[in-house]
Amino acid sequence: MKRRLTTQLPRVQTSPSAARATLMDFEHGLPPERLSDAELLLSELVSNAVKYGGEGDISVIFERDDGRFRTEVVDQGDGFIAPLRDCSDVDTPGGWGLPLVQTLSDRWGAHQGSTHVWFEFAL
Repeated sequence: MKRRLTTQLPRVQTSPSAARATLMDFEHGLPPERLSDAELLLSELVSNAVKYGGEGDISVIFERDDGRFRTEVVDQGDGFIAPLRDCSDVDTPGGWGLPLVQTLSDRWGAHQGSTHVWFEFAL
């Protein structure tokens, strides 16, 4: 059975926490270790949206269907191509969000020219 939930969050510092609380209320079906990964990735993407998202609310979409869990974060910012991070430089703060999404998710992507980023986990 397909489950989907869309929520709107304001661009404020507490939005990552609100997004995680909404995830906990959603029937995500994730085992504990994957839930921790999903919370981290969600926090990173919503934090980016708060910081860089332009005007307007942030949309967060949770979906569970056909053996997968998917999260999408959409904001009103201008799309950009994130520079590749030198992962050997662990002392420089910031810039870890998308490398974490790439490393921890089973699949991920961004709609070209937008700030609509998604990640998936197999269930």
